[in-house]
Amino acid sequence: MKFSLSWLQNLIYFFSNSVSQSKIKSFEGSTYNKLFSGKGRLEFKDGSVYEGQFENNKMHGYGKIFFKDGSIYQGNFKNNLRDGTGILRSADGSQQRVIYQKGKFKDVYTEDYKIHWK
Repeated sequence: MKFSLSWLQNLIYFFSNSVSQSKIKSFEGSTYNKLFSGKGRLEFKDGSVYEGQFENNKMHGYGKIFFKDGSIYQGNFKNNLRDGTGILRSADGSQQRVIYQKGKFKDVYTEDYKIHWK
């Protein structure tokens, strides 16, 4: 499965840069002590949207990011970084299950099933 270079560059750029207030267009959701906390929707000035869990102003827990080119990443986040398994879906609909650790790509997730007939 191939993803376009620009799509991958957008994904890498998005996650390699911290979420600063200057990049945020709007936020709807729960807050605690004036920090994003619980479920919410964060819209960025570049047109990307994150919907999911927050903790202490960071994407933390399960969430989805919708990029302006139509591609989507959904999966687990920890301290604004992808962490654990997720799904990358390109604008053309192709998708790949992936594993990240502390924001760094580790592997493509695969499952092997063996069927034994008696």
